[in-house]
Amino acid sequence: MGMGPFEQFQHLAETVTGGVIENCGPWVTEEQPVQVLEEFLRL
Repeated sequence: MGMGPFEQFQHLAETVTGGVIENCGPWVTEEQPVQVLEEFLRL
């Protein structure tokens, strides 16, 4: 999926952040919970 969704959402909101979480499939929060939490805490 890469950065595609991030680039699409930039047209819908003023402040959009994004990135790619490596080494996971469709269940990001289950497969890489620490990385997901770290990204949320940056907000």
